[in-house]
Order: sequence, then C-alpha cells, then structure tokens
Amino acid sequence: MLPASKEEIYVTWQLLITVYVQTGKSGQAEKMAREAWAAATKNLGPDHAETIKMEYILARALAEQQRPECLPFYRHCLEQSSRIMGKENSLTLLILSDFSVALGNMGEVEEYLAMRREVLDLDTRVLGRKHPDTAVAVVNLATALGRAGKLQQAAPLFEEAEQTFIQLYGREDRRTLRLETNVIQHWFQLGKYREGTELGARNLAIYERLLGLEHPDTFLLTLRLCLGYAGLGEFDTVIKLAQPLVEVSKRIHGTNSDYTLMSKLTLANAHRDLGHYEMAEALYHEVDSVVPTALGNASAIGLLAGRFQAQLDVRRGRFEQAESSLRRILATHEKQYGATDDRTLACKTDLAGLLLHRGAAPEAEQLLREIVAVRERDAGLDARPTLAALDALGIALALQGLWPESEGTLRRSGEHWKVLEPEGWREALNRVSLGWLLYANGQPAAGTPLLETGYARLASPAKLSAGERVLRTVVVARIAAAYRDAGDLEAAAKWQAITLL
Repeated sequence: MLPASKEEIYVTWQLLITVYVQTGKSGQAEKMAREAWAAATKNLGPDHAETIKMEYILARALAEQQRPECLPFYRHCLEQSSRIMGKENSLTLLILSDFSVALGNMGEVEEYLAMRREVLDLDTRVLGRKHPDTAVAVVNLATALGRAGKLQQAAPLFEEAEQTFIQLYGREDRRTLRLETNVIQHWFQLGKYREGTELGARNLAIYERLLGLEHPDTFLLTLRLCLGYAGLGEFDTVIKLAQPLVEVSKRIHGTNSDYTLMSKLTLANAHRDLGHYEMAEALYHEVDSVVPTALGNASAIGLLAGRFQAQLDVRRGRFEQAESSLRRILATHEKQYGATDDRTLACKTDLAGLLLHRGAAPEAEQLLREIVAVRERDAGLDARPTLAALDALGIALALQGLWPESEGTLRRSGEHWKVLEPEGWREALNRVSLGWLLYANGQPAAGTPLLETGYARLASPAKLSAGERVLRTVVVARIAAAYRDAGDLEAAAKWQAITLL
C-alpha cells in the first residue's frame, strides 16, 4: 500500500524478521533480511538509519546460524552507525554489543572481550553504573568472561548485575529472570550444578505461571536446566523435561530448527547415560541426518552432536571411530574457538579419557596437564571441571608408574572433593583411585579401606557422567588386576563385575 521510500515499511519488516529470529526460523529471517536490506539501500540510500538497521538485522540473522559471514556485515553497519549517528548512539551501542557476541561465537575471543569492555565503559560514562543499559552491559561482559573461561573474573560482575536488576525491576520481572538464566549457566560452567538447578527450578515455576509452558523464555530455561540435572546425574529428570521440549519445539520452531535439534541431543544424552544405547543412537542419527544440510557439519550443533556420538561410541567399544571423531572435532574447536574455550577443553577432556581407556597414558597426561592449567587459572581449584581433570591426571600418572606424583595429585583433588561434594560420586571415584594406587604400590593397609568404602557407590554407575564412566572403567579394571596379582581372587572378581556393568 505504501511506496518503497516510506520508513514504516522497513520498521514492519524489522519486526517480522525479529519474530522469525526469536522463534528459531533463522533461515527465513536471513532471506527476508537480505531482501529488506537491498530494498532499503536502493530506496532510502546506504546512509539512512533504516538501511543501517536492516544490515544489522541481516548480520544478526546470520549470527543466529553461527555463520562467519555475519562478521563483515556487523563491522560495516557498526562503522556506518558510528560515523552517521555517533559512537554513543543507542543503535551504535546495540550493534557493538551484538557484534561482540558474534565475535565470541566465532572464536575471536580477545576482540570479543575488548569490545564488551568498550561497551561497558561507554555505558558507564554516558548513563551511569546503575542505569538499566549499563547493567545489561555488565551482564554481557560477565558472560563474555565466562565464555572465555575466566570464570573467577565473571562472578562479581554477575553478582553486581543481579542486585541491580532486582533493585530496578524486582525478582519476578522478565529482565531479572533472563539475567538469572546467565547466572545459572555460570554456575553450571563452574560445575556447581546444585546451586544452578535450585535457582533454575524456582525461576521455571515463575515462567510457567506468568508466560506459559510454550513461551520461548520458558523453553530455553527448561533446556538449560536439563544440563544442570545431567550434571547431577539425575537423568530421569532430564528425560521428563526434555521429551516434551522436543515436541513443543517441533510444533513451534520446526522440525529442523536449532532448538529442536538441541532438545533431541539433550534427550539422547540422558538415554545414553542411563544405558539406553539404541534409543540414544536413533536420536543422534536423526540429528546427523539434518545437520549437514540445515547447519553444516562445522556448526556448533554439528560439532556437539559429533562429540556426543563419540561418547556413545566409547561406551559401545567403538574406540577407533570415537578417537577419529574426537580428534577431528578438537582440531575444529581449536581453530574456531581457541585452545582455552570451554568447548575446546570439554572435547579435549573426552579425548584424554578415551586415551586412558586405550592405555595411551603419556599422551593423555599431556592433554590433562594443559586442561588443568587452564581450568585452575580461569575457574579455580574448587570448580568441578578442574577437580575432574586433576583426578584424571592422577590416574594417567599412576598408569605410568609415577606413584608419588600421582598420589600427591589425587590427594590434592580429594581434599577439595570432600568439601565440595562430600560422600558424592566424584569423591568416591577419587577415593577408590587413591586406594588402588596405594594398594598397587605396596600399601594394602592404607589402600584397602579406601577401596571398600568407595565400592558401594561405584557399583551403580547411573549418576556418573560420560567422562566419569570412562575413568570408572579404567580404575576398576586396574583395581581388579591389583587384587588378582596379590592373589585375592574373591576381591578381584567383585571388582571385575563392576567393569562389566
């Protein structure tokens, strides 16, 4: 009805594209954004505010698909907005903020952090530290630091932002709840799953009451909560949450959307960790059949699916296939995200566990030393991922006969497990690892009590993560061998039975 020179057309276009992005239809968003940006450039001119906005929206649609070509679009529209509207203009700041997120997703970590700091400095100077936009910038910098593995630096910023949001909006405001979703993710990165799931469950009840079960915010929080419950080993709870998510996402976002694929992977992992291997494999194959065409094998979801499938391959004894996949994925992670990114470290941890399983202890040791150095520096020694890597390092050292260093390493992590997770699964794994080491090194009086008290909890593996199951298998096989070598065939048979579960 209106001529192409009318700004109202482009405003409506922007809103419709935003709807596509927020409902996971990023391909449709991209197609429409390209059309709208071309029309705005032709009819309004390249320097018009609506043209700059359309290019920004196109960049955002590409970023939603994790496509590197979003970066030149972001860079160009940022230059345009800074030149025409000024560096402190609200649109310029918004572009700068989203551009930094895209840089982080593409592995440009240093520029990502520098840009996040720049946004916060600008907002603080122009708006003040307690302004809502500044509070968002604080959250974004904290999230960026978390993504870069600098978890100790991120913690006080999350705390500051959370208090500001509560003061500004109240505890049940959507802005506060969205911020706390980032806080929950931060807890999970530290391995503090209990703290994260408690906050998440409280907020999920609020979302369901205020927004309903099918609202995007409710959906995303539920998906994130699944990760927390998986970290606690509560896989039945994960299935209870994830199964409906798959159906909801198919209906709302589409069968091949990012949301649906992530929901399927989450459900598949829970089935895998409960030993439902056929069910898990079928779900992985469903994702694999879609990813190359819809997203590309090097997409974040494609890489994640490959890593999860490799974990299942280890469980099913397909070691060569798993190792080949993990090495390929690790090389891609290091190239795309950098050596210290959490995704890279998680993949490296999987590979180290597989190498321990196959007896390649020296290479596993090298990988684990790299992981421990980064984890301890960025997350601290009391974070579960750091302690899990330290335990694995102790086992790698023991497999090479480096007894004193192995004992010191396991005792170091064990002291922290006793505080962080007393009487828990990970503490039990640490305990029996140390017990095996002492027993095999000629100290049966010291080792046997540790083995006996840890046995009961390792006999049922339901609550162990994928990596912990690999370590459990390695350790209990060695314990059985140690008892066999000592002539205690009854104890050897008892521990051998665990390796068959």
